Amino acid sequence: MLTKERTTDFLAHAAVTIERNEVQTGLRPLAWWSALAFSCIIGFARFSYGLLIPTIQDSLHGSYSMLGLIGTANFAGYLLGTLGLPFLLMMFRDRIKMNCISLFLMNATILASASSTDFLQLGIWRFLVGFFSAVANPLTLSLLLERTPPAKQSDATGFIWIGSTFGIVITGLIAPPVLQLGSGFSWRLMWAIMGLLGLICTYGLYRSLQANRHRQLEASSSAQAHISPLVLLLEVLSPRKLLFLMLSMFSYGCGYIIFTTYFISLVVQQGLPSILTGIVWGAMGIFGILGGLVWIKSLQRWPNGFLMGISMLIGTVGTLISAASHVFAIGIGAALAGAALFIGPPLISTVVQRNAVDPDHFTGSLSFMLAIFGIGQLIGPTLGGAIVDTYGLRAGIVVGALILGCGALSSFLHGVIEHRRR
Repeated sequence: MLTKERTTDFLAHAAVTIERNEVQTGLRPLAWWSALAFSCIIGFARFSYGLLIPTIQDSLHGSYSMLGLIGTANFAGYLLGTLGLPFLLMMFRDRIKMNCISLFLMNATILASASSTDFLQLGIWRFLVGFFSAVANPLTLSLLLERTPPAKQSDATGFIWIGSTFGIVITGLIAPPVLQLGSGFSWRLMWAIMGLLGLICTYGLYRSLQANRHRQLEASSSAQAHISPLVLLLEVLSPRKLLFLMLSMFSYGCGYIIFTTYFISLVVQQGLPSILTGIVWGAMGIFGILGGLVWIKSLQRWPNGFLMGISMLIGTVGTLISAASHVFAIGIGAALAGAALFIGPPLISTVVQRNAVDPDHFTGSLSFMLAIFGIGQLIGPTLGGAIVDTYGLRAGIVVGALILGCGALSSFLHGVIEHRRR
């Protein structure tokens, strides 16, 4: 009898182990395809514009204010997509198809951007790219996390955000030979390549999600209560809760987008050849990956506003150094900015916010944070373009750094409030 019980226990344990290994084996491709999708959503759809501004300006002959408005159009689409996502979720029940359709349309509009003959066409395409990327961003992340065991969800979140910098590395690798083809053709070819790579990633993610469709973890049995938007708004605007974290994310959205939009233009103005421009851009992505690993480890010990402040302070220093005239200083500044800004603030703020509010309030307060972050991104390119046209590229980068510094101060204030609440 005892032997039979032991045999039964052994078989049950073996079955659980096999099932766990099968789940982990099935999730590895999904995690990689999700990270590659994020490289398209963030690296291609958002950051690539700053790399291509010098050649677009030479081809379409526009001022930095006009180029800033094109960037604003992209983030206006992103903000509209963020605000419209809840309504789209009510209309479409199959979120896997909705995610992959939005990814397909995002990459198709990136591809279509290559056909632009004037700023009006380019602005329309960039608006649509921003809209579809805003829909794909949270869906890609949530679909992965819903199929990831709770103990592994923090690692999965960090991994997918690290994936966002893959796109920067990829564009940095292909930029040097492509940008040497001439300003009228090179930026079009770059976006065509990005669009095609993105369509491949979309297909891979769709196949992987379909293979893991039935591995979605069971939802909690207790339904979340309906939370009034007014209650969430008061929580977000309360100085004792999330106000300073939200101000920090607004500053981050505005400051970092000024830097990423106009930094490469400053590098080109300094006289660096196109091959070095691509290397600098790719190196920023590599340091973003390395920095992401550091922030993930640090969050395990210090999940608070102070860590957010340190990230933004390092980014502020890096942005200021990158405005120098010496090539070595530009490289050091770009490395610091990439390591601190590309992954640190969005990853840290998500964890800090999750710890600061009730679980039932997290989704609603996160949507407010994304909207405030989106408003900062909306203002940044236009503000930066006006400053660059009036005072020059270096002044625009410095203003971006000062805005990031204000965000670092807000993060430290949030950390002080957290410490006093304990």
